Amino acid sequence: MTTLSLVIPDQSLPRAIPRASSLDDLVSGEVGLIVRIDGAGLARGRLIEMGLTPGVRVRLVRRAPFGDPIEIDVLGNHFAIRRELASLVFVSTQQCTVGAGV
Repeated sequence: MTTLSLVIPDQSLPRAIPRASSLDDLVSGEVGLIVRIDGAGLARGRLIEMGLTPGVRVRLVRRAPFGDPIEIDVLGNHFAIRRELASLVFVSTQQCTVGAGV
């Protein structure tokens, strides 16, 4: 007599790291979850002072007519930042649901 066994995957195993893209790559209205911030010195410090830290949701509100600067919504606060600075912030859109608040 043959017995079958069911293997249930261990939920504690690490999952694949979601693909991250630059904050500058988001389209207007898109929400992303910050996964990391590159850069150093004043640029990094300025981003952190604005509340851009890993685990925080950020929404790209709109772009200026020529694409620079961009307006973002972080924790209910609106900021205009240059694309160069936004390119240091990496977000995952896979972890955010459609219409998620910021």
